[in-house]
Amino acid sequence: MGRPQSGRYVGFALRNNPMPVARGGDVPCHRVLFKDGGLCKGFAFGGPEVQREMLCSEGVAFIDETHVDLGKHLWDGRGAGAQPAGPPSDFDWEAEMGD
Repeated sequence: MGRPQSGRYVGFALRNNPMPVARGGDVPCHRVLFKDGGLCKGFAFGGPEVQREMLCSEGVAFIDETHVDLGKHLWDGRGAGAQPAGPPSDFDWEAEMGD
């Protein structure tokens, strides 16, 4: 998100996800990783071992026991066009982030 400590917002949202895939829902929060491709040590739905199992079952490659091969699997946020996807032009970051 380009803001210091922003990962905390993501972690809060993931922990409060009412429908994670790991519990039969349809929100694939197990796909969220650290920026270096590392698994989340406190994966809210079973720990990093469960996160790794879920990713492996989707065909995700790892470079070691705890890091996804981002060279193969990094999503760059680009849609059909050449520009990165982003929020709508009227998106208010300050309101969303509580600033």
